[in-house]
Amino acid sequence: MLNLVHLQTFQAVLETGSLSAAGKRLGYTTSAVSQQVAALERGLGVRLFERGPRSLRPTHAAERVGLVAGSLLIRAGS
Repeated sequence: MLNLVHLQTFQAVLETGSLSAAGKRLGYTTSAVSQQVAALERGLGVRLFERGPRSLRPTHAAERVGLVAGSLLIRAGS
């Protein structure tokens, strides 16, 4: 089952391009954002971001999930 908080967090990471910027936007720590994205990845069974030492790149799956997440969040009123 999808968690709307995880989707909101994922969407913020996708839009801002970083875990820390998403955390600032949402009022979460970077660690909390990372944990929520990891939980979403586990739930979906796909890797959403390629993580480097100082970089975060969305995967093809992230781009596809981003389209669906945006639509779901609009419908949920988030």
